[in-house]
Amino acid sequence: MEELGAEWVGHGASAIQPPMFVDYLTEHRIGLESNLTSNLQTRVMDRYPSHPLEKFLERGILATINTDDPSISAINLSY
Repeated sequence: MEELGAEWVGHGASAIQPPMFVDYLTEHRIGLESNLTSNLQTRVMDRYPSHPLEKFLERGILATINTDDPSISAINLSY
């Protein structure tokens, strides 16, 4: 992340491990995109409660809830 100058990470559910990634995201205020439905469909997690989004937020990471591909995931976010 440092070498590439990342300011934002998409599909970053796996950034919960190793802990140094979480520390780096927090210290450098790097945002993290969370696509829960897509992560479930691609088996990054086996159910919504196992997604690390809550842990990211507890650690102070800038995280958002996003849709990935509404036509494939059959989900959208209304405002």
